[in-house]
Amino acid sequence: MMNGINNNPAPLLNKLVFGLVRGVAVSVEVFLHRRFGLRYLSQYGCLGAFVMMLYWFCWPDAESGPFMAYLFLYLANWLFITFTTRVRFWRGDNEHTLYSGYPIVLRRGREHREYKVKQFFEPLLVGAVGFYVLQWNRPLGIYWIGAGVCLFISSAWERSWLNWQALALHDATLEQQQSFRRFKEIHGTRI
Repeated sequence: MMNGINNNPAPLLNKLVFGLVRGVAVSVEVFLHRRFGLRYLSQYGCLGAFVMMLYWFCWPDAESGPFMAYLFLYLANWLFITFTTRVRFWRGDNEHTLYSGYPIVLRRGREHREYKVKQFFEPLLVGAVGFYVLQWNRPLGIYWIGAGVCLFISSAWERSWLNWQALALHDATLEQQQSFRRFKEIHGTRI
């Protein structure tokens, strides 16, 4: 860092890769989850459509019907879910605004398995469907296989971030307990 200017491109590159992976993951999550957070879809939904359009330009000679139908279904579903998420937020719903949604395949009361479904089952399901679709539409099949990989990476990042937050909360709790003990030593039992 010279003269207050950060010359390290790594943070920008990390954000770009993270955004692209999340954007591709959102393009399948809108069909796999419900009850998203408000900012989660807003930030990554448009990026998902943009990545899909860029990806499509890599296949100029391929049949465009199935992929364009999927893009249209994605955009329609994304807009509908974004609208209903905003309505829930305006009504006072307390969902975390960056929540990636509750898996449709998971029944209520099984929240302790949510991360396993998101990180392992859903990416395998998307990849398997992509492998099957690969037989009749190569661009769409490859996209879904890649989306399964991005879904796995996105879920792993989310899980890692939650673990990091839990460790930070643990450390803050210990620090507050130590501060309280020191406070009691200083002031005695006059609290």
